[in-house]
Amino acid sequence: MSQTVFMEYMGFISTTQGREYAFHVRFSAQDSRDYIVTIPREAFSSRRVSYQDGPGVCSSRLKRELTTNPAALTGTSFAIDWKEMDDHKLRDISETPKRRHGPKLPTAD
Repeated sequence: MSQTVFMEYMGFISTTQGREYAFHVRFSAQDSRDYIVTIPREAFSSRRVSYQDGPGVCSSRLKRELTTNPAALTGTSFAIDWKEMDDHKLRDISETPKRRHGPKLPTAD
């Protein structure tokens, strides 16, 4: 993805397999494609991925896929695997800022 690419999250649908996240990617005015990235249902029930993190996990995967294979055809589907979910969780932990306690403020008596 060396050129400017616009990726738009279009929403998801729940299936018996999990959640299918839809993305519309525009490579140029003449070249736009649609992709689906699926997270298995067990990932949410086991709390490996939160519902709020689903679109981010999927967009990261899609970016990696399009970087290595920019010619991926429209309609191509990708599935998030357990390693990707664990990697996402580790990134979240390392990027979460530590909570700092501010100075104690005087209280009114």
